[in-house]
Amino acid sequence: MVAEQGTEYVLLDKHFLKTRQHRRGPGIEACDLLGPANELIHVKRAERSAPLSHLFAQGEVSVDALIHEAEARERLVAQVHAERPGHPIDTTFQPRKVVYAIALGEGKRLTADTLFTFSQVALHRTVRRLRGDNVDVEVVSIRT
Repeated sequence: MVAEQGTEYVLLDKHFLKTRQHRRGPGIEACDLLGPANELIHVKRAERSAPLSHLFAQGEVSVDALIHEAEARERLVAQVHAERPGHPIDTTFQPRKVVYAIALGEGKRLTADTLFTFSQVALHRTVRRLRGDNVDVEVVSIRT
């Protein structure tokens, strides 16, 4: 819904980037949504910590590929322009912000107290790693 026509969001869920480094399987997902300011938005509904650990790792892998692999940037730009011609992104793109949008379950709001303990540790490590690459991180709660 977020990426419907008329919004500045680009739906990239299940759009995979295959590169020399990520050539097995379908490749990697750069993000589920690309935001109006080219934020990489990763979205997950989770009732346990394992899916969130995967989500946080997905953000790290994506940022690493987009910073260090021109091929990943080229493929991302092609995907974005195929979905939204004219969206302001080009091959000089460098990720500057990752947003993790998380739904914990029926009416449960994501807070520091409701995030699973293991996920708190995984998120802390991910934030530290991404900030090392000058990438801001935001975590938002999705109400269900």
